[in-house]
Amino acid sequence: MKKSKAILVLSAVLLMAGCISVTEGTENNSENAKQVSASAEKEPTATATPTVEPTEAPVTETPTPSPTEVPAEPTTVAERPEDYVSAPEYEFTSVPDYNGSITQYVVNNNVPLFTEDQIRSAGQSFEYYAPLDRLGKTTYAMASVGQDLMPTEKRGDISSVHPVGWWSMKNSDIGPERCHIIGYQLSGENDRDTNLMTGTHQLNVTGGMLEYENKVADYVHSTGNHVLYRVTCDFRENEDLARGVLMEGRSVEDNGAGVQFCVYIYNAQEGWTIDYLIATAERDITPEEQGQYMEYGAGQDEAGTAPASNGMTYVLNTSTRKIHTPGCPSARQIADHNRAESTLSIAELEGQGYSTCKRCLG
Repeated sequence: MKKSKAILVLSAVLLMAGCISVTEGTENNSENAKQVSASAEKEPTATATPTVEPTEAPVTETPTPSPTEVPAEPTTVAERPEDYVSAPEYEFTSVPDYNGSITQYVVNNNVPLFTEDQIRSAGQSFEYYAPLDRLGKTTYAMASVGQDLMPTEKRGDISSVHPVGWWSMKNSDIGPERCHIIGYQLSGENDRDTNLMTGTHQLNVTGGMLEYENKVADYVHSTGNHVLYRVTCDFRENEDLARGVLMEGRSVEDNGAGVQFCVYIYNAQEGWTIDYLIATAERDITPEEQGQYMEYGAGQDEAGTAPASNGMTYVLNTSTRKIHTPGCPSARQIADHNRAESTLSIAELEGQGYSTCKRCLG
């Protein structure tokens, strides 16, 4: 019986030992599992993450347009021909004085003084009239003359315009004319004050301006092309009358083959002496006329000076401040409102600002 108890006790002990071993194994396994789990949480398994490189926007090539698709460049302000207008760079003092016979003087070998920009931009018609100067005188005008600028009707009346120097020249009986800087037949401009100047018939018609205006008009009408054209007045300092004009012309589309000129036209009149400062004129005396005037005792004395009055009555032009003998043709042409008579001597009249007429008093 004791033996049986011993066996039972031993069996129980062994059984308990086995449970403990199993329990410890289980606990050890659980602990290991916890450690593995903790390790897994603390040190996650590294996985290779692919490197993402920045992507660039796809480049699309702009197709080159064909010649028919090339867009026209917009015309900028600088491309307008009016932006290149200017007076020529020329010293008028280099022009010889009028000698009584020549009406024109060729400048720069007859080649216009236009700039490259002015020539390049003249393919379309335009016209420009520079403002009057501080004394109210015309300065210059420039145009690319085309058929679209030319008038379609006859010129109107321009008698209401009185350019500087008009009235004093009118009182000189030379018959001044209102001269268009750019001729009416080229521009259609009628009575624009910045396009009119006081001039002689010789300047306006017989001496040259009309000649070159006709040349330009004929070319434009016959070809449909343009002519770059500029006329500049030659006013010296404070003179009231221009001494002349510089005329320039160059056909555009054929690079000057059809028309090209650069000439100075004198504002003069054969047989007349003009005072450009005060815009007056006196007709020159001929040898035959000088002999006639001697009959009136108005010649010079032996010393070459004008004689004293000696009771003689002189005719005065109060506008031109000239002294005439009664028989002088110039005296007979003085307007009534500018005419006066005086018995003072020449010296006394000169002291009042008068001067002797070259026709009758030398």
